[in-house]
Amino acid sequence: MTFSALPTSRLSLLRSRWVGAIPAAHPVALSCLAFLFVISPALFKHPAETGDPVEYLHAARCVAERWFCAPHDHWSARWPIFAPTGLLLRLWGESRVTIGMLPLLHGFAAVGLFTAILSRAFGKPAALIGGLLFAATPLISELAMQLNADIVELSFLLAGVFAVACSDRGRRAGTLVLAGALFALAVETRLTAAVAGLLIACGLLAWRWPVRAFLLIGAGGLLVLGASMAAHWIGTGDPLTLYRLSLAHTKVPTTELPDWVDTSGSPFFNLDLIRNWSRAVSVHWTVDPAINLLASPKVGLSLGAALLALLLGRGALSNGSAEMRAVGTLIVGSLAFLIIAAFALSIHPTPRMFLPLLAAAVAMTAILVSTARADLRPLILFGLVPLLLAQSFVLRSLTYDPIDVERMAQSWVVAEREPVATDWLTRRHLGLAPAVRALPEDVAAAPLQLLLAPGACEVSPKRRPGWTVRRAALLRRSHSGIGRMLQRAGIGAQREQWSLCLYRNALAQT
Repeated sequence: MTFSALPTSRLSLLRSRWVGAIPAAHPVALSCLAFLFVISPALFKHPAETGDPVEYLHAARCVAERWFCAPHDHWSARWPIFAPTGLLLRLWGESRVTIGMLPLLHGFAAVGLFTAILSRAFGKPAALIGGLLFAATPLISELAMQLNADIVELSFLLAGVFAVACSDRGRRAGTLVLAGALFALAVETRLTAAVAGLLIACGLLAWRWPVRAFLLIGAGGLLVLGASMAAHWIGTGDPLTLYRLSLAHTKVPTTELPDWVDTSGSPFFNLDLIRNWSRAVSVHWTVDPAINLLASPKVGLSLGAALLALLLGRGALSNGSAEMRAVGTLIVGSLAFLIIAAFALSIHPTPRMFLPLLAAAVAMTAILVSTARADLRPLILFGLVPLLLAQSFVLRSLTYDPIDVERMAQSWVVAEREPVATDWLTRRHLGLAPAVRALPEDVAAAPLQLLLAPGACEVSPKRRPGWTVRRAALLRRSHSGIGRMLQRAGIGAQREQWSLCLYRNALAQT
């Protein structure tokens, strides 16, 4: 007898036992356990110390060595990211644990706070559904394993929202001042948080919060922003250093734009940037941001679930309940954030830049499924959540074990008696190996070249005329049992293979 053929009473009994019993456990604990399950196979093993993460690492190293370094770009101005990391490096030395501790803590904080907000505002069923969906979304676990502004900014925003929720509708002055300070820390992390903060304020206005609450939140924010500006004024002579550098971020060279694009203009409403950002799917620049978010394997399922929940629960949106009013507020806020971020600020339409939108979408799903469409709970808990968990492992199975590669590169360099050089890509990926970090970037003159190269070393496009292969190793994908199982099943086989190569430059010996 199939499951669908069970008598209605027995089917209802099974649902009540499996689905109704789960919310009795604490949703925050369950969500954090799910998040730990997703990240544990790759804990402190993220392979990509390139791009933004390595820029924050450089700033953290400067703090560890000198305590203070004058910021020169937007990465080195975001002190809530690199300052705590620099302190950890100074206390316990540089390792994957000290580098990865800050994003890991903020990742757990984001998951826990998001779940706690839903639990406080909408009850345990909504908190369980939303917390598990949020924890299982692949982008959240990815960002929790590398230095970045995204997860730090989001956790501060969620902490501010949680403080507001705990303020007894503005009656607890200290809690509101704390909320303002947390929102300010999010802005200090990245200016895009100001957009989310403005939309949160508009939401509170729509829900008729007292003016006193806004004044207290503003006071808390001014305390942090004022202290930051005073510190920058003392250290650099310019109290607006952080904001000046942040607004100039589009002038920094990037591989996400064609070389011919003029980046000297203002980032506000810049059509050159909006039209030419790299993207996975290109239909028309007016709809590309939304399409690329939905098409992303890192957030697409979670956003699609919100759209499906809205479609199936549309009949309940007009019933006037507090839950449906909250859903309406989240819809308006999400659309506003997308439009302001993608078009007013000309932000690159990559999923990590739209984490507040992701959080709002998951919250909508949780509210609708826990109230208007309770019949969808089994589908979400036993269908979508496991699918998102599997997707996280699939995406991670396409990466390489960085610790094995670093150890191999370290041993190769130490074993050689002749000078070895490398390139910027290899140094950034393997920079936690001390011997590799000390290598000069001079691939033209040194007799030996240590390079990460696409394809096999013998036929890689990085191999130059006169170079012979001295050592070669194909990089092993995945460092978890689940990942290796997926790999054997052929999932992700389309990813390009890379190798660690040690070339001998015969021309350098003549």
